[in-house]
Amino acid sequence: MVRESSMEKQRRKLPVKVNLEKALDLHLNHGLNYMQIAKMLGCSEQAVQNRLSKIKKVLTDRSELEYYRQNRIDVLEGLEWKILGDLSDPKKRKRASYGQQGLVLAQVNNIKRLEQGKSTHNIAYIKMLQESKAQRENLMKEVEERKKMLEILENQELSQISSNEEHRI
Repeated sequence: MVRESSMEKQRRKLPVKVNLEKALDLHLNHGLNYMQIAKMLGCSEQAVQNRLSKIKKVLTDRSELEYYRQNRIDVLEGLEWKILGDLSDPKKRKRASYGQQGLVLAQVNNIKRLEQGKSTHNIAYIKMLQESKAQRENLMKEVEERKKMLEILENQELSQISSNEEHRI
């Protein structure tokens, strides 16, 4: 009988990292059970079950997942309102500080903005583009006004020249 070294025993006790995204995809989109997923990912059935149980508490059925996919922005907005409500609830504030809740709120807000295509970087560019467009429009108006003024001056000059020539004759 071969004895395991203490190092091998410790290695076996270490938690196996299960790729949550892959495991969830295999379970929800391909209908695989925990044992099948475990074989595909090279880990134990228990590791898959532990990893998926956390997320399945949130997404209890496929229709909820589909609803979330289609209404992500609304769901995130609702979550923002819930967090804001929790900030004013003294019982919930005891469990998490203002700073912790504020950080969660900021994260949810950032995710929502990204879903909307409004990252901070994009917002800065959009604002810059809007300002640039406004400046361009103002410059174009000014150019048109100057063209009109120039045209008026040229017409005045031409009429003055022609009237001077008439006086000479």
